[in-house]
Amino acid sequence: MPAPWSIRVATVADAGMIAHAHLKSWQTAYRGIFSDAYLDGIMEGVPRRTERWKAGLTTPEQPDGLTFIAEVPGQGVVGFAGSGTERSGNTTYRGELYAIYLVAEYRKLGLGRTLFTTAVAHLARLQHERFMCWLIDTNPSRAFYDRMGGVLVPGLQQDATIAGTTVHEVAYGWDTSATMASLRE
Repeated sequence: MPAPWSIRVATVADAGMIAHAHLKSWQTAYRGIFSDAYLDGIMEGVPRRTERWKAGLTTPEQPDGLTFIAEVPGQGVVGFAGSGTERSGNTTYRGELYAIYLVAEYRKLGLGRTLFTTAVAHLARLQHERFMCWLIDTNPSRAFYDRMGGVLVPGLQQDATIAGTTVHEVAYGWDTSATMASLRE
């Protein structure tokens, strides 16, 4: 039976739907990390986030960066993943999984794995042998990255302030070819 979703490269025309899915996923993914007041009102930021997505899709931060969207018939965009060249100039991890988000109703159905695989395949095409991803250390979805074969990179961490809250971010690292082989099993 075919998957009830499709994956494709995002276009500027998708910016509004991506912004909606992005913020909706934040409401549940980061509950308990950011304030309830911030998360309860986050959807008011869809127009502003849409403009940011339009700009990012028109002129990506990295020229080889791509965003892949997951669409469900009748629902529109329910998630996305982005990948490309690592943004800070790290010499060990040349590729980066920039983000992967799914609205809550579509988690734990295999869609996250499909988006992840698609983003990693893009990194493999770019010949990035290793890639990394930043995530908040208290992210409740951290187990997903463990299941996808990610390994915590010792010493690679940073603090970020988002919506007035300082969070601690850690990096997970992967070997592209080993990851692709394990995901095919």
